[in-house]
Amino acid sequence: MQPVLLKTDVRFLPQCCVSYKVRDSTLKGTILLRFNNAIFLIEKTMIKSIFNALVVVLCIFLFSCEKNETKDLILADFESETYGNWTVEGSAFGTAPAKGRLQGQFSLNGFFGDGLANSFYGGSKAIGKLISPQFIIERDYISLMIGGRSHIEETCVNIIVDEKIVASTTGNSSLGLIYQALDVRNWKGKSAVIEIIDNHKGSEYYSYILVDHIKQTDYPINEKDQSVEFTIDKRYLNIPLLDNTSASHKKVSIKIDNKILGVFDVALASDSIDYYGFIDLSNHQGKKINIEVLKHSGNINKISLNDNIPDDANDLYNEKYRPQLHFTTKRGWINDPNGLIYYKGKYHMYYQYNPFGTKWGNISWGHAVSNDLVHWEEQPAVLYPNPETGMCWSGAAFIDKDNQLGLKTGNEDVIMAFYLRTETGLSYAYSNDGGQKFTDYDGNPVLTHSGARIDTPRPFWFAPTKKWIAPTYDFFTNDKGEKRRCVGFYSSEDLTNWQFESRVEQDGWGDELCGCVDFFQLPVNGNTDDEKWVMIFIDGSYIVGTFDGKTFYTLDGKPASTEDRKESLVIDGNYYATMTWHNMPNNRRVQVTWMKYWDETFEAGAKIYPNMPFNQQFTLPSELTLHKENNEHYLRMNPIEELQKLRTKTHSWKNITLDNTNNLLSDLNKDTYEIELEFTPNENSVTTLDLRGIEVIYDTQKNEISLNKLKTKLKPEKGSVKLQIFIDRTSVEVYANAGKTYMPLIHMMPQDNLNYSILATHGNSNVQSMTVHELSSIW
Repeated sequence: MQPVLLKTDVRFLPQCCVSYKVRDSTLKGTILLRFNNAIFLIEKTMIKSIFNALVVVLCIFLFSCEKNETKDLILADFESETYGNWTVEGSAFGTAPAKGRLQGQFSLNGFFGDGLANSFYGGSKAIGKLISPQFIIERDYISLMIGGRSHIEETCVNIIVDEKIVASTTGNSSLGLIYQALDVRNWKGKSAVIEIIDNHKGSEYYSYILVDHIKQTDYPINEKDQSVEFTIDKRYLNIPLLDNTSASHKKVSIKIDNKILGVFDVALASDSIDYYGFIDLSNHQGKKINIEVLKHSGNINKISLNDNIPDDANDLYNEKYRPQLHFTTKRGWINDPNGLIYYKGKYHMYYQYNPFGTKWGNISWGHAVSNDLVHWEEQPAVLYPNPETGMCWSGAAFIDKDNQLGLKTGNEDVIMAFYLRTETGLSYAYSNDGGQKFTDYDGNPVLTHSGARIDTPRPFWFAPTKKWIAPTYDFFTNDKGEKRRCVGFYSSEDLTNWQFESRVEQDGWGDELCGCVDFFQLPVNGNTDDEKWVMIFIDGSYIVGTFDGKTFYTLDGKPASTEDRKESLVIDGNYYATMTWHNMPNNRRVQVTWMKYWDETFEAGAKIYPNMPFNQQFTLPSELTLHKENNEHYLRMNPIEELQKLRTKTHSWKNITLDNTNNLLSDLNKDTYEIELEFTPNENSVTTLDLRGIEVIYDTQKNEISLNKLKTKLKPEKGSVKLQIFIDRTSVEVYANAGKTYMPLIHMMPQDNLNYSILATHGNSNVQSMTVHELSSIW
């Protein structure tokens, strides 16, 4: 039976596809079906065939829809070896797309593939433009990935129609690229071009624009702003992270009681989580906290408040590659030590810190305190980045005992931080609670020098002239009109008005030799009636001289320059950005530095701790002393006595002859030790300590000591060589001949190798004494 179309009044039937049983006996076995105003009578036996036919029709329809769906039109993906038909103007974008970061540029993230448009080819001061070939606007939106600076009309992408800008966007003040969509619906069918512009001459590192994956789309990319709010009743704000530097970073803004705490670039995890970064909220209990994530397509329900860090699993500070003798942060990245100061029985150590990543970025001031310079307790960070004022770069701390700035509100002396806010200039922040919380000074910036970056001030009170003195990482223009680096001395009577006094000139630019300079007095051979001024540069080289409150002179009486430096007692290795504690009892000078580890491509701090949620470490604290021998002044550097607190068990040997078979260290099997060794090498002998695969070798014939690839000359003194060696899970440090030579080395010790040996080849060595101390953890 064929379906029958009934010509009848069907108003009594509902208007939808609804079937009814037919009660007419002549139509028995059929179904009545109404669709709009048509009624069908269908045999029940035909239902299955009709259903199958409808499925086929539906599949054809869906396939047709898919085939007819408009695909995105790629305008540029920058994966080729050239810019193709794009026009290049100026030097900023080079002659071809960049393959990621460029020399001198910090880590980038969030771009697709290998290439992108990157305007850092000529450095941050280069300008230029990329102009696309003409194209027809065929979609509603032009979407692109963009990062870098957010200077309107200077670091931007413009859509040009009829020689007019119809849409524009800037970078996001970030090293990561995020999607943005430009609405071009009103210009569909029109001919257009795209301009990528960098016309901003900014600071040394951060004036550039990054662009990738430009395409025409029917819809804006599905990313939206999301936020969550809590009342603070737990210690930590925990944020889930991806440990993937190529992952797209999201801008996360954190406000407490409606005031910006900080704004961060975060590789935010939604589902699969590698580890958690955190903000310690101990100082903000009871307040409201709002976390806003900009342009994020995932969920943010894993952001939480907790009294613990979720992935600690009770092994914080005992992770597989966690140093046990050296300071590291719980989570994230550290570099330069900052603001080292002693106040009321506590040593404060601030430092460059990224709470939300294991690469350089989001630079804040972390904070730790100690009673003995050995055991450290991490505190809440004190300064965070802000897009308006910038990141918190290196600086120092001092005490405004006389309250010259009028900032004191309680019983504590005001502790001042003097540092670089990257979008502001040299700035103050102050603390009225003994260094736990800092507030940015309303009068910032307090010192600027337009034309290049000036930072790392090291202020102190100079009593003879009754002025504050601040040596800084500065610059000048020489007689040839060339810009050169220097240590610039500035002075102030009131901490408000700073004036230039003099400089220690460097005939160079870009190597940061004069950055993080330290400047202080030391007694010669312990004689406090004979003190000299010492200037230490970023690599450990130094000048000994005199200072009159205006100019630093060599001991020969001429104004000092970097050409007057003495060779560093630090032998290469992992050492950078020295700083000593200010205001220490008995005028001691104790130094700590960043054990900087860079990979071969100058990547900003290679990740060297496998699968760890932290990166980089500091050296052991070392005491500096000044000595005079044969009319020459030189520094010595020795581990502080307080480290002896870590000794738990001692093994000793005296008057032993070493050969190539008698290994005195064969019973050692731990991962942290201190070795004190004094030996007399015989002619031609080579004395080798193998420390879990790291070799310390003394070659008598060459008068040379080596630590893996690090080498330097070292002559016996009174016939003997003295070594003091510290072995940690991730490093070895060697102090030689009572601090005349220091060799620091980062190295990931093989976890399956706990073997130690000391042997002599090519002749014997006579060990006067050797002491091995087992060491406890600083944690």
